Amino acid sequence: MRTSKALMLLVLAAVVFLAGSCAPSALAPATTQGGSTVAISGSAFLPGALTVKVGTTVTWTNEDTSAHTVTSTSGPLSFDSGQLGKGQTFSFAFSVPGTWNYHCLNHPGMTGMVSVTN
Repeated sequence: MRTSKALMLLVLAAVVFLAGSCAPSALAPATTQGGSTVAISGSAFLPGALTVKVGTTVTWTNEDTSAHTVTSTSGPLSFDSGQLGKGQTFSFAFSVPGTWNYHCLNHPGMTGMVSVTN
């Protein structure tokens, strides 16, 4: 009886370990084609890093109660959402390859990145 309980616990531990190792990392860039969304929540851009194809339109939605901006700090073209209140959105079409870093002007520690590939 003890052997079967120990075996069951070992199998359960293996399943939990394997399930966790197959889950996507929150830090890994999300990759998409067509359109993509970024949530502004908890004073963070989620996902913080995004990889998209040329021609993709990315839309940011402010889910926080405080105002935020989506303002590029580097990249082939610049963008700035202006102040976004709760529920407001900003979209930008990435028409050329490159890497854009951006932040919130109100909260400079809030940063994100969009990498655009062919």
